[in-house]
Amino acid sequence: MQKLSLIVLITTIVIFSIDGVAMHFSSSKENTSQHLVIMDSPDLDLERHKRYLLNQSDVIDVNWLRTLNPLVRNVQGRLIWSSLQQTGLVSFSGLPKIESFQRYQLWVYDLEGSYDQPVSLARFSVNNKKMLVVNLKTKRNIKRPYKFELTLEDDKGMYAKHLLMAQP
Repeated sequence: MQKLSLIVLITTIVIFSIDGVAMHFSSSKENTSQHLVIMDSPDLDLERHKRYLLNQSDVIDVNWLRTLNPLVRNVQGRLIWSSLQQTGLVSFSGLPKIESFQRYQLWVYDLEGSYDQPVSLARFSVNNKKMLVVNLKTKRNIKRPYKFELTLEDDKGMYAKHLLMAQP
């Protein structure tokens, strides 16, 4: 009789435990899927990437220098770069919309590279956004960046107009 009571008790505990685990997994799945939906939001991904970069020991965090160029004199923004991670972010507020055949191009100059051979970090256009954030990557290793420059170019990259500059 005691064996039967013990078996019933153990079975009951196992069933409640399994039910509790199943409830935990199902609620965990719900939270995970909600969490994944939230993490798919580009703003949060960029914010997380920004925090990650700002915690790097070699981070460069600079604002765009002011200019008298009428095309971009009201543009504000920030550039964050880590040479250890070979990645960064750049933000612009007030960057004007450009013609369909034009592109903005962001260049970086490296003290360990050639002065007349900057490295491209990004090419992009603007579609009426008040705030634009661009993720930066490069195929070439940037060791000691000393200048970042934004230019306006045609689709072929033939005509370049210097617009903005940022220096660490």
